Amino acid sequence: MAKHRPDHQRLRKLAVPAFSPRIVDKLMPKIKATIARHFDALEAQGGSVIDIVQVARSIPIEVLTQYLGVSDTYQNDFHEVSHAILGQFSPNTVIDMDAANKGIQMLKNLVREKRANPQDDLVSVLATTADADDRLSEDEMLSLIASVLAAGPDSTRDHITCVAYALARQPQAWAEVRANRDLMHNATRESFRWDAWGHRGYTRFALEDMEIHGQKIAKGEMVRLAFPVFLYDEKVFPEPDTFNLHRDNLDKVIYFGIGPHYCLGANIARGVSEAVIQEMLHRYETISVASPPVYEENVVSRRVTSLPLKVKRA
Repeated sequence: MAKHRPDHQRLRKLAVPAFSPRIVDKLMPKIKATIARHFDALEAQGGSVIDIVQVARSIPIEVLTQYLGVSDTYQNDFHEVSHAILGQFSPNTVIDMDAANKGIQMLKNLVREKRANPQDDLVSVLATTADADDRLSEDEMLSLIASVLAAGPDSTRDHITCVAYALARQPQAWAEVRANRDLMHNATRESFRWDAWGHRGYTRFALEDMEIHGQKIAKGEMVRLAFPVFLYDEKVFPEPDTFNLHRDNLDKVIYFGIGPHYCLGANIARGVSEAVIQEMLHRYETISVASPPVYEENVVSRRVTSLPLKVKRA
């Protein structure tokens, strides 16, 4: 593993400028307009119940096309290759390989176009950033774009749903955040801590016999790490079962990684998620759970496929 570390550091160094807050900030008015349009369409269906998954699923992928700089010409191919990449995480997904390959060729064309005529978007910055004449190759750029597609839309969708579901069960917290939008960061972090949507980390194998909190693990046994457990460590978060907007250590809620593996796309993911919740706070005086969420079978997350919320419009 160590022999790959210098290359990993090199790629991160070259890629970091493309994920700067500046690009997200410049794009934010367009992101907010996109979010408002999706909520308008959702509310046009009528009634006092909305399924938040409808917007949580569609908004992130549309914003990602804006963030990457995908033109209208490439929209269909982009969605096909996105579907193919995301489909790898579900054994039940049928992937159209011809469409996926066409999408890969589209990404190659996009990279070449951005190198020749850079704009103010992620692919352009990836294509033009250089350090001492070192720059990302086409394959490296395609891998990074694929990583963004694999991790971005679904994670953002899950995060939006996670926060909305938590706040729908905490009417007092919803009222507090509506009255004081400065509590938004606390609300998203505490929602994630209280009921994280992820449910497992990496698989490891014990190198020797050991015992952890009374659980004996034999050498060679497989261990799957359930990372949300640390968010309930009462030594760090007193009374962990209690939803508390006013914890003074919510910076310890780690949901974008840490150190050299900190998520490069954290700025855009956080920006989109919080903008969706802000739109809901603006539109709805109260929200509550209309019926229990429906979950899909997924080994990575407790992905919600339907979450009907009863809303009272402001």
